Amino acid sequence: MAAKKAAKKRAAKKKAVAKVPPKNIGKGRMRMSNPHAKERVIIHPDRDFLIFDVETTGIPKPDATPLGLQPQIIEYAGLKVDFNTLKVKDSLEFLVNPGAPLPKEIVKITGLTDEILTYQLPFSSFFQDLSGFHLGVEGLISHNLAFDRALIRFELMKLGMEFHFPWSPVNICTVEATVHLEGHRLKLEELHELATGETQAGKHRAMDDTKALLECVQWMRGKGLL
Repeated sequence: MAAKKAAKKRAAKKKAVAKVPPKNIGKGRMRMSNPHAKERVIIHPDRDFLIFDVETTGIPKPDATPLGLQPQIIEYAGLKVDFNTLKVKDSLEFLVNPGAPLPKEIVKITGLTDEILTYQLPFSSFFQDLSGFHLGVEGLISHNLAFDRALIRFELMKLGMEFHFPWSPVNICTVEATVHLEGHRLKLEELHELATGETQAGKHRAMDDTKALLECVQWMRGKGLL
């Protein structure tokens, strides 16, 4: 009898929970409208979002890899935008001296060279500026967000500041949000051409890619993908 009563209680509790409307949906808030997203994300539309990109010395390795063997950021660019209008309110960009020669492949891809980066400051010198830029931002938008966040996290871990950084509560990856359009993960230049009908200029430099992504985000909003 006791077991049956307990089972009935659990069933009743589940039913009650199912009837409870989602929290935090009310005045001044809205849901992300992407019908293809795995989860609907509740956001504050009156707050800023940050569209950003990083250029690096390579591809992230598994988390168990020693930090000293992980790739490093060599360029960061971000645009802080009003989520309602997608108008740019602020920007930040900087080059970073990784303290080691660049792989030839990275030089070929980005056009950045050891000569260009030699006189730049290390990532640690930009921590305060980067933290201030991200502070109070409602969400991050990036093309392949997992990659870009991982690189920032590695740099913060080296400084012992991973848990002292204002990570945003909402994260939007435009790769994941558009994978259904063509049935595969779109490169930024592919998404940009789909969005604008034009070939992306200045590929693989952080600010050029960030500006191109902003155009994609504007198009995605118009299509109801964000």
